[in-house]
Amino acid sequence: MKRLFLIVSLILSTVCMTLFTYCSYSNDDEQVLHPEIEEPEPDPVPEPLPAEYYAALSNPNAFIVKPGESVTFPVMKAFAVWKQYEEVIKSELSREATLQVTLVWQDQPALVSEVNLSKKAKEYSEITVKTARKKGNAVVALKSDDKICWSWHLWVTDYDPENQINGRTYQWDNNEDGISDYVWMDRNLGAETNGNKLTKEDSLAASGLLYQWGRKDPLPGDRTFRYTTENYPPNFDSHPIYNMMGKILRETGSETGEGVYTLKTNEDRGTANLLKSIMNPMIYLKGIDVPYDDWFASELLDPDDTLWDWNGKKGIFDPCPDGWRVPAYKNGSQPWQGFDEANSPYSQLGVFPCAGFRYLYNNGALKNSGFQSCIYCAVVNKKANARYLNIHKDYLGATKPKIDVTSRSTAMSVRCVRNND
Repeated sequence: MKRLFLIVSLILSTVCMTLFTYCSYSNDDEQVLHPEIEEPEPDPVPEPLPAEYYAALSNPNAFIVKPGESVTFPVMKAFAVWKQYEEVIKSELSREATLQVTLVWQDQPALVSEVNLSKKAKEYSEITVKTARKKGNAVVALKSDDKICWSWHLWVTDYDPENQINGRTYQWDNNEDGISDYVWMDRNLGAETNGNKLTKEDSLAASGLLYQWGRKDPLPGDRTFRYTTENYPPNFDSHPIYNMMGKILRETGSETGEGVYTLKTNEDRGTANLLKSIMNPMIYLKGIDVPYDDWFASELLDPDDTLWDWNGKKGIFDPCPDGWRVPAYKNGSQPWQGFDEANSPYSQLGVFPCAGFRYLYNNGALKNSGFQSCIYCAVVNKKANARYLNIHKDYLGATKPKIDVTSRSTAMSVRCVRNND
């Protein structure tokens, strides 16, 4: 009996296993696979600048030189900036390249008599420029394999703002607390005089140079006062500039030439606009197809607010000489807070000649000379426009100073303040 029970149990077990096998369901086509998720690689961390490069970023882009004297300065800033902005420029400055130095332009024939490059190793080289016994402005450049990689402005003048020789400075309190917040030069950057004589000739000499916001390289202003606000025909009749041999470098507007000309930022999109500005110090760079027509920005790159004001300090591209800078806001107020008169030797901050500006919407043509004075500030507003002091004459001939905004592509005057960083 026991044996029979075991046989029956074995049969039942076999039947159950067979039924289970045929009733089981598997659909390999609908299996959900869960592959291992690879962690994304972190963005590469840029190598920190060498200490000497970091220090070189603070070197000035302009120098005051007395007529008949020489100036010597290091070229290391060129290497430092190319390294600092490597992600923007998408290029590097080769230490294997052949370095040269050249005069880009001068606004008086034979203002510069010699330009030399020392024979030190690459970034440790120095440029020496010797001037004649005359006043004016010049731009000299370092070349790497025959391409400009950096340039410097030489302001040849007998004005000594540090010691108030052949001119003066002005103290300014912008919040009326009795403490001086700014020390101003008495003239525009690049000016031959302070304009106190109030003659046409003296006012032209006091007009100085024009700068696009955020750029270090100056452009010449108008050759004479036009006393009009008309836009057409476009005025490209700027103050003459010359090469080393004394040949006039004529301005050509939108046509490429030997002198100043206009380059639109949507041309050669493969080259960063910052690199265009560095390698072409004589161009007016017109912003196209970007917010507020900024010359720096592109489809892939936002505007850079730090070019003239680097975290509250003098910016890398600031055009003022050593010890001076483009004015920034203080005490929550603009630099000219409380300033209410101009164009007079008796104003609180001296004379502001009506140098006019270079107009974005007319391809960088000169505009409003003899009618308007425009002085840049180092900071921008929330909408990416540049701030400036706007001094113009009303229909009665009175001047009306006020703070205004403009495109960063507009070229205007600069008046430096002492740098207290």
